[in-house]
Amino acid sequence: MFSTQKKPKDKQHMNTPLLERHLAVLQVKHYLSLHNSAIAVGDKVEARRTTDIIDKLTTEYGVSALYEAQENSNE
Repeated sequence: MFSTQKKPKDKQHMNTPLLERHLAVLQVKHYLSLHNSAIAVGDKVEARRTTDIIDKLTTEYGVSALYEAQENSNE
């Protein structure tokens, strides 16, 4: 049986759309980290590339995925 809640505590019970969204949030979190690193070292090309990727993921999975990734980046 699959969970229908938005943030399942037991990740073994995720259905495909929830798993895709969860992985997208992890990707956004990863690219936010890369983006911050690029800014810190002054790499404008990498900062722009990561901004584009974050924008594409946010467009596909929604702003809430971006907010969730930003919240989780502090962990």
